[in-house]
Amino acid sequence: MNETSSANPAMAGSHFSVESDLFRLYIAHACVNVLKMIFVAYYTIFLRKTKSVFLTKEDYVAVYGEEIDMDEVKKKMSTTDADIERTRSCHRNDLENIPAFLAISLLYTMTGPTVEVASLHFRVFTIARIVHTASYLLPLPQPARFICFFVGSLSIVSMAIQTLMLGHL
Repeated sequence: MNETSSANPAMAGSHFSVESDLFRLYIAHACVNVLKMIFVAYYTIFLRKTKSVFLTKEDYVAVYGEEIDMDEVKKKMSTTDADIERTRSCHRNDLENIPAFLAISLLYTMTGPTVEVASLHFRVFTIARIVHTASYLLPLPQPARFICFFVGSLSIVSMAIQTLMLGHL
């Protein structure tokens, strides 16, 4: 079934098929955003390992063995690394925004939007999150990060309002 024109909301069940252009679009953007979020988590691990800055004693023991000086571990645990904290903050921001996108955009696909309109919402959010991550990790000067957050959140708000308008409050 090719869904290049408006979909029939009465056939919402058919949207959850890989034959649906709309659902394939959702799958692609959901995967890109989740993979980006996982990349940031892995990057945090990479920074912790290369800078030898961990959160727990167990992590230090796992890396250096039982013979590590625990006084040195306590000193290291009381310090923070700006790059690691920046990356962790980026990941926390992903955890606040990407699950909302996944939920709202899935509900939005059930309302029967055209592929073109859904694609605009999904692409805006995805591009905003990628640039948001780049602006966090490089870092780019503000207001770059704020603009990316704001634009991405507007995409979610737009889909949520359109979905809510079909509901019965």
